[in-house]
Amino acid sequence: MPVFSLPHLPNACSAGAGVHPYLPCRGLLLSGGEKALAAVALLMAIFRYQPSPFCVMDEVDAPLDESNIGRLTKLLKQMSEQTQFIVITHSKRTMEAAEALYGVTMQEPGVSRLVSVKFHGEAAAPAA
Repeated sequence: MPVFSLPHLPNACSAGAGVHPYLPCRGLLLSGGEKALAAVALLMAIFRYQPSPFCVMDEVDAPLDESNIGRLTKLLKQMSEQTQFIVITHSKRTMEAAEALYGVTMQEPGVSRLVSVKFHGEAAAPAA
């Protein structure tokens, strides 16, 4: 059973909240991937209840294995009908599932160049 805790502070409005997922076989000792999946599950549950126009996710897939990255990208595609997801990642599998990629490359030392690629439509030219 997950544990939800509120710290005992004088000002409850500025206090945070803690969610501690619990696996019956392992207790509260979770791997990085399990913690990431629990966080994403909570976020997606909130978004299903109250959708937001966009969501920024930074390296949320980094601790996940290949099969869970596949599950995450499938979920993001399903939920992208109501919410635009901006995912910062280095995972090739996550990039393959994207509709567009934006990146920065440095062909010469000190000279950065913006690059954009759109999938499922026309290809975009590199940004100047």
